[in-house]
Amino acid sequence: MLETKFSHTVIHKNLKADLHLHSRMSDGCLEPAELVHKAAAGGLQLISLTDHDTVRGVHEAREATRETNCRFISGVELEAFIDQDDNSYSVHILGYGIDENDQVLLDALKKIHHARKTRASKMVSKLNNLGIEITEEEVSAFSRGDAIGRVHIAQALKENGVVTHIDEAFQKFIGDNKPAYAAKTVHGPAKIIDLIHSSGGIAVWAHPYYCQNDALLEPLIDAGIDGLECYHREFDPQTSRHYFKLARENNLIVTGGSDYHGTLEENFKLGDWWFEPEWKSIRRKQTVSPT
Repeated sequence: MLETKFSHTVIHKNLKADLHLHSRMSDGCLEPAELVHKAAAGGLQLISLTDHDTVRGVHEAREATRETNCRFISGVELEAFIDQDDNSYSVHILGYGIDENDQVLLDALKKIHHARKTRASKMVSKLNNLGIEITEEEVSAFSRGDAIGRVHIAQALKENGVVTHIDEAFQKFIGDNKPAYAAKTVHGPAKIIDLIHSSGGIAVWAHPYYCQNDALLEPLIDAGIDGLECYHREFDPQTSRHYFKLARENNLIVTGGSDYHGTLEENFKLGDWWFEPEWKSIRRKQTVSPT
């Protein structure tokens, strides 16, 4: 017979919170500690570092918050794919309260990093075949060699004068189905959510509006999703109300974040956007076999 246990992170209500932030450890432009200090200077009181496919910056960010009045939740952002109605949807899932030292999580992230490097290598090769001189070393320099993504290729292209801005690189070369695009390794939501749960975290569907398909929530709930990012810097009030209602109807945790990446957003500063959590604690029920 299975027993149940509970894991939870206690957070006080009514804080200025931003729970979706990126650093240079993935595709942001600030060091984790620098990000934390900017968040505190901007008046934020609760933050989470949610870098793509890496927890490398979590310790540094947590230590930096000890020098500020900010509270901190460990985080990560992972990607899953859901096939529905002859389409494949990319769904981003935030993991909060994860143990960044969990070996199962670290082993899984190591495999993801290898897949990222392989994909980046393919795109660089395709760009070379198009007559564009760019090297893997130049791309790695922007990513610090960890969690390499398309934005780092775009930054290298901009640095070499091939494009004038990041968006142009995606529009001309590395966006989906563009000449230098390479497909990524695909994981289903159950695998990603189980990975987050096994490391002690809760799983939240990030910026659901991007998918334009509420029907994706059903397979995510079946896979064990815990929450919904109802508040986002790019959501208007009506959109936030829609997802808040959807979360309440399905007994899901409500979170929010700016999805800040750093100096890539020239007209946005940390603290310009926030939401106030309505929960005092995050709790997840986990079934375990009796010892």
